[in-house]
Amino acid sequence: MRRGYFKSFGFRLNLWYGAVFSVTTGILLFLFYWMLEQAVLQKDVQALQMQIRDYSRLYRDQGLPGLDRWIQERKAAGELQSFFVRITSSEGREVFLAASENWLKSESFQWGSLVFKARELLRIPESEEKDLILMESEFWNGQRLMVGRRTDNQELWLKPFRKIFIGGMVPVVLMGFVGGGFLVKRSLDPLRRISATVQTIIDTGKLDRRVDLPRTEGELTQLARQFNQMLEQNQHLINSMRESLDNVAHDLRTPLTRLRNAAEAALHDPQASEGVASEALADCIEESEKLLTMLQSLMSIAEAEAGVMKLNRVSTDMGELLQEASDLYEQVAEDKAIVIQLDIKPRVIAMVDPHHLRLVLANLLDNAIKYSEEGSRVLLGVEPQGDEVLVKVSDQGVGILPSDLGKIWDRLYRADKSRSQRGLGLGLSLVKAIVEAHHGRVEVSSQPNRGSVFKVYLPTYLPAGLNPSGELKD
Repeated sequence: MRRGYFKSFGFRLNLWYGAVFSVTTGILLFLFYWMLEQAVLQKDVQALQMQIRDYSRLYRDQGLPGLDRWIQERKAAGELQSFFVRITSSEGREVFLAASENWLKSESFQWGSLVFKARELLRIPESEEKDLILMESEFWNGQRLMVGRRTDNQELWLKPFRKIFIGGMVPVVLMGFVGGGFLVKRSLDPLRRISATVQTIIDTGKLDRRVDLPRTEGELTQLARQFNQMLEQNQHLINSMRESLDNVAHDLRTPLTRLRNAAEAALHDPQASEGVASEALADCIEESEKLLTMLQSLMSIAEAEAGVMKLNRVSTDMGELLQEASDLYEQVAEDKAIVIQLDIKPRVIAMVDPHHLRLVLANLLDNAIKYSEEGSRVLLGVEPQGDEVLVKVSDQGVGILPSDLGKIWDRLYRADKSRSQRGLGLGLSLVKAIVEAHHGRVEVSSQPNRGSVFKVYLPTYLPAGLNPSGELKD
């Protein structure tokens, strides 16, 4: 047996199952035995009650002579093999007695001690196999009638059943523990598979291991399935993190190299004028700003994806936010002869964080202008759609290749057409992260050389169970 098995959850569960099964079965057998005993007793009681009714009717209708005559006739005919009939006055004096020989010869039968004390049935052992039973009733005139009959010994009759019940408990207990062990083993099989998979991942460090799901369905099978889904997500996040780190290292190398070259050029040129030194410092500041922007964007994306981004949701007019974004990029658009066209429905309200939504609109509008041809148009629109608000940003630019549509949301991903443009490849990742932090969604459709359309869906009301900061309510 495996070491530590007696301390395991499976052993305790098996022990509890076997104990509960055995106790329950024992209670059921006890109840069955008690019902059988009561049935035997009730049979004797009903027979005596019937005799009491017959004797009472005869005594009422024909008196003592008629009762005695009826008993003697039945005795002579052999219908009464064992009987006892006794009538006493209200003072306890015997008025009438008729009994068969087995009653009168019984050593256990003591006339002086034959007293009923609120007892329905009196049982007198006659032998190992037979009992004498008595029952008493009161007449209308105060006299008391006592009748008796001979019956099988109740204990002798019930003894085989007790042996069967007691003997049957042994295999029942064994079956309870063996069956419990089988059921526990089958029930806990998904947990053992999860444990084995976790141990394999710990030992090998390979995140591609998955739990083999059992064929049966149940809560633990569902847990194993969800555990596999969690492993899939963790593997995806770790791979994404590795790719992001590789991309960050690659993208940081260029600005850091420029930063160092500018500083070294200024330091190694003793004849450098003040203007050259100022230009070198300006280059250093510019490259530093790029690095800070990249790191800040990466931190914001990580916070949003981890669900810890602090949001200050307030009732916001989305039309005003679009107007601000249009005014901010108006000069940039004019430099390329691009027209920013607004299509804003009045009073479109949503529960959003205005600061973060300005970042979303700025990134989408910046991309639209950046990849649009001179003399084209960029459309900004907002409209209500049920419980959501739709923000649309469309352009007439170079578009996105179908093979790149699923990748544009990845961190630091830049398609071939965008590598000639300024940027870090984090804008759309930040857009997606902020929108999903608001419990919204973002979609894109595009045709190469014909433009792209970005659609942002935001909830009109605060999602149930959340406070304005995006945290769960207490």
